[in-house]
Parts: sequence; structure tokens; C-alpha cells
Amino acid sequence: PRYRRHGNESLSKSDSFHPPARIDSLTNARLDLKPLELLEGLFKECHVHGEKMVSEGLITSKDIDDAKSIKGSRVVSIGLPAYCFLQALLRSVDANRPGILLSDNTEITATNRPKDAFFDWFLNPFLILKEQIRAEKLSPEEKDYLGKLVLLCGDAARLKNIGSPPESERKRAELDALARRLQGITKSVSRYPTFRRHFEEFVNKLSEDLSKKDSGSSNSSGSSNRSHQSKNTVLRFFSSRSFKRSTSNNMSDQESQSVLARDVEIE
Repeated sequence: PRYRRHGNESLSKSDSFHPPARIDSLTNARLDLKPLELLEGLFKECHVHGEKMVSEGLITSKDIDDAKSIKGSRVVSIGLPAYCFLQALLRSVDANRPGILLSDNTEITATNRPKDAFFDWFLNPFLILKEQIRAEKLSPEEKDYLGKLVLLCGDAARLKNIGSPPESERKRAELDALARRLQGITKSVSRYPTFRRHFEEFVNKLSEDLSKKDSGSSNSSGSSNRSHQSKNTVLRFFSSRSFKRSTSNNMSDQESQSVLARDVEIE
């Protein structure tokens, strides 16, 4: 009998099959990407999204005040980074990629991930979560709602003011579960050695930029005084030892890694 030479060709075009990017020889090559470089990219995205959310009122002065307390601000320390991670996951789903597509179009997959404990711990949970998001087939409105759900860490009072949630109770529960899982992974990432120091550098830079914009928009002496007070408040917060629930600076890298190994999990 005659056999077609490429009998599996139709399978490769199936909508249910997601082939890797067409860089066969490069896909399996290890990426030269250090955890710090990845975190720096995250902080840049946090800066962009943070400015936008402050201007829209999603991140408020109360969030900054809360972050000065022992309790800390979940919106600033967990919600904002988690929101940026979510954008990477949504970007990967929309592009139909097997890995995690970063904002600079670098793709991290299970085969090309750098040899570092950071990627060993966190890549697989993110990949699993990405596939869970893909399975939901979210509409643009649902993606927007999920983003705000992630940012605001489930604050029921504030969620009432961000638009209508999905009508389906089942869909609302699924989005809530996705948000909690992403926040949990982000909390584990925040305990990674050096994350806290670089996060504090990021919030210092963000506070300076926001203060400059605030000062520039002040026209009267009264508003100028309020701007000066606001600037001092923000700078005092961002120069303080905030986010006390993160890994202590006195904790060794080995101890921090032990905590991370226990905490990173996904349902």
C-alpha cells in the first residue's frame, strides 16, 4: 500500500496543537537570562503600570499609607507585581505560545529556561497557570476584570467600583481562584533573595517620578503645599523599611531558598 510521506501534517495544523516557535535550533538553547534581569524587567513594567494606575485612582494614597504599617500594602507589594505577571501570561495566551512571552518578545520555555533555581521553582507554576487561563477563553472584559481582581487582592469594597463582574457565578469563582493562585506565586517570588532590595529601589524611583508630576501640576500655593506634604509622605514611605512581611535582610540566601521551596505550589 502507498503511504503519504507526511501523514501527520494535518495534525500539526490542528487548533488544539500549539507548536513551538520556528527557531528549532535556538528553542532548545539555554537562555542567557539571570533572575535579576528578569526582575529588573518586571520592575520596569511595574513602573509603567503603576504610574497609569495612580493616575486612574486604582492605586491610592491610602495604599501608600498602609504600606508604611506592619501590615503592609498588598496592593503595592503583591497586587502590582502580580498584575504585571498576569499581563505576561495573557500575552503568551494571545500569541499562542508554549512558554512565557516577556514584553521584549523573549520566550521562556521548559526546554530553554536558564539553569537557575529561580526558574526551577517558578516557571512550571506559571506555565500551569497560563494553561488554566487559556482554558477559560476569557473575553476582553473578563481579562480586564481579572487584572483588577489581581491588583486589588480581592478587596470587595473597591471591586464594586471597577465595573461589572461576569454575570455567571461560576465564571466569577473561576476568576477569583486564578487571581488567588497568581497572588500566591507572586508572594513566593517576593521572598526570593535580592527581590526585596530591588523592589525598594523600584518604589523609590516610582515615588520620585510621581512626586515630580505632582509638583508640576500644582498651580496655587495651597495646592503646592499639599503637593509638598504628599511628596514628603511618599518619600518617607519609600525610604522606610517597608514590606516587613518579606524575607528579612538578615536571613541568609540558603534560608530564604528553603522557605521558597516549601511555599511554591499551585493547585
